[in-house]
Amino acid sequence: KVTDNQGGTGNDSVVIAINPNQPPTANAGADKNVVDSNGDGFEIVTLNGTGSDPDGFILSYEWKEGSTVLGNLAELTHLFSVGSHNMSFKVTDNGGAKANDTVIVVVAANILPTANAGNDRALNDSDGNNTEKVLLNGSASFDADGNIVSYQWFENNVLIANGATSSINFNVGVHNVVLKVTDNQGGTGNDSLLIT
Repeated sequence: KVTDNQGGTGNDSVVIAINPNQPPTANAGADKNVVDSNGDGFEIVTLNGTGSDPDGFILSYEWKEGSTVLGNLAELTHLFSVGSHNMSFKVTDNGGAKANDTVIVVVAANILPTANAGNDRALNDSDGNNTEKVLLNGSASFDADGNIVSYQWFENNVLIANGATSSINFNVGVHNVVLKVTDNQGGTGNDSLLIT
């Protein structure tokens, strides 16, 4: 309402709408299934819980397993033990509204591969040149829950050959050879072979 210097008045109106705070959206991401790659009983897993709030912004994040808080950021990187973990994720926006989501993390045990370098070998220098060619054969190695992707042969911690089988010239003497195999989950196994 306005009044002029002559006492006249005029009126107008305006509508002010105050929209209520919309609750935020919590998104803990897809369930995770991973394998304990090195056989130590644990695996590092990253969870991405970036939530979106249609009318504001997220003020706080909370990752929990049971009653234990594991993190307060949108992204959580945690060392999970072998087994199933039911994670809860809560976000709170700048208006105080909250939202929740859950994600399941399953860490499966990796059965480590078994290396088999074969039986110890005693050979003669057949041509007297102080060396003898020896066939290294690790093809009897196996992995119960996957497959072997790498065969490495070492002597005194020095890589001397790659592959399930390899022919190597050894000098006269005693040689302690170690076969290291690696499976498709990153697990390793070793076996030794004595060549005389």
